[in-house]
Amino acid sequence: MVAPVPIGPTASFSNVPAGSIATATFTFGEGYAVVVFQPIDVNNPGVATLYDSGNNAVVTLDSEGFDSIIVPAGGMTYYFKATLGAKVLAVTQPTIWS
Repeated sequence: MVAPVPIGPTASFSNVPAGSIATATFTFGEGYAVVVFQPIDVNNPGVATLYDSGNNAVVTLDSEGFDSIIVPAGGMTYYFKATLGAKVLAVTQPTIWS
């Protein structure tokens, strides 16, 4: 299985290095968003965590797939860390699903 990435405004990072190195930060406006994790090795995915600008863990994924979040009123800035790296880490506010 490859976790789908919906279509809409997206912050996406590919070939994320291992070692829980933070990605660049990105900001989304208020609303529903989908978090996607495509690990380098699906048999040993490690953990991918989305953090907010206050360094609070928002969602953690420990297998390939996706989860949803609600971006609070006024918007929020986020970043990712992945223990074993990732093919893709993304957050999308979907307008169209493919």
